[in-house]
Amino acid sequence: MQWSLENIYKKQVRGNIPTRKHLRVLGEGGFNPVEMEAGSYQPDQESVEEDPPFIDPKTGKWVRRDAKGRLVAADVPVGNVDEICRFDQCKIDVQHAMQDAYDEGDTELVNRIWRAAINADTPELINVLLKTKHWDDHTKRYGEELANRILPHITFDKKNIKAVKDFLEDSSKHLQFPKKTQGNIGKEIINGLKAKGVDLDPRLITDLMMHKTQDARTRGIGMGELAMSIFFDNIAAAEGAGDLHVLDGEGKIEGAQLTGPDGTGEFELKGHGAILGDDPAKKKPQSRFLAPLNIHTGVIGETKSGSPVTGIIVGEEQFKKGEFAEAIVSAYDQAEDKDLFKQRLWKMLADKNGPDMTGGGNPDKVEQVYNKMFTGEGLTPESVSTTIGLMNFVRYATKEGFDHFMLHDYGQVSPSSYSSTGEQSPGTPFNSGAYVYVSGDALSMAEKLSNIKNVGFERIAINNVRPRIGLPEMAVKVPRRKRTARQYGVGVTPYKYTD
Repeated sequence: MQWSLENIYKKQVRGNIPTRKHLRVLGEGGFNPVEMEAGSYQPDQESVEEDPPFIDPKTGKWVRRDAKGRLVAADVPVGNVDEICRFDQCKIDVQHAMQDAYDEGDTELVNRIWRAAINADTPELINVLLKTKHWDDHTKRYGEELANRILPHITFDKKNIKAVKDFLEDSSKHLQFPKKTQGNIGKEIINGLKAKGVDLDPRLITDLMMHKTQDARTRGIGMGELAMSIFFDNIAAAEGAGDLHVLDGEGKIEGAQLTGPDGTGEFELKGHGAILGDDPAKKKPQSRFLAPLNIHTGVIGETKSGSPVTGIIVGEEQFKKGEFAEAIVSAYDQAEDKDLFKQRLWKMLADKNGPDMTGGGNPDKVEQVYNKMFTGEGLTPESVSTTIGLMNFVRYATKEGFDHFMLHDYGQVSPSSYSSTGEQSPGTPFNSGAYVYVSGDALSMAEKLSNIKNVGFERIAINNVRPRIGLPEMAVKVPRRKRTARQYGVGVTPYKYTD
């Protein structure tokens, strides 16, 4: 392994931190080390200490200054540089880096260098494990990225980092992916590891699950994919189109499109509010296919300032753009020839220059889902939304060739995710670990999804007929920061697509 000051500063310490004297040292009171990012910690007046403990770069031991300014041993249970560095060059570089920071009086940077030294061999341990899981030639970079996410979680007692290394170095501690229909993947990992004697901070698990990057061909590696293949022994990088691959008991990777819901095959992961395929904005219905359905777009009102408001017009009825399902139901109810309406609606949805609901997938299986919408006593906005959402799911599944699908609630949260009332927007992930999982062929997975209450599709709109998929009950089950969230989209209507 190569050691250099550049590696210590750039890859983990993320140097050039402005000099700050007498800051409260990591692990003492005043701030949570898990939440600290490089250069982001700004102590208030009450959190400043005159004599915080720090690592003496000359001895590698923790010390503090007494009332006379003399260095005395500090009672900090962490050990010295000899214990945290396994390589001689590492010890030399860490001593030099800490000396530079010490000379500048930057005890915060001294602490970050100490943590980086402890974490120094983690990238290679991750690299080795990812290589066994058939990831591409960028496993070294993936290891560095994940190690950087581990860095803020290293505490004085070294509990987290010791547990991480124990796990990475001992394959007997690796888990089997739990094929439950619903659950919490974070808790599955935490509890599974505890049963094997590995105790990790839940926040570290969340940070690793939230990591995303790009592979050697600049394709996106989504949140949870690298972490899932690290924690679970039977999850590996995909050989086909899916995000991950499920291994059988002998560790063999078979081809995609396997039969049997509990066998091997491609594994697709999606986060809350995920697009299934192309951007819906590129797949809008064409007016020449809407007109035969008696569905038109036009001005339905105006704003307070007098600007026109465009919406949907069906006969004498008017609907907002986001009430496309309601407009379809109205048009169907008004149609004299229901069979002809059904044929025309299919043409609109299958139009290659429009929603292209069969594009790249299996048209027969997509049409099977479509036909079920007309088997009840009549259409409802919920049945229309469910059917169109599951049609797109079956199209996507048959196109991509996966037979395992997991929807989780990890994702990025921005300040704009909250409204002025403090309410979280429907598409905002909670990062709680909640998930749903189905397996089997495309129709079987669609049927299972339609029977899971905690699944919903975005409301279809005149400009969005490929709705995103989400977890509508997250807000009820997982309150966050005393804020609640509106339910996501429309809950699914149960259907049976298989014999």
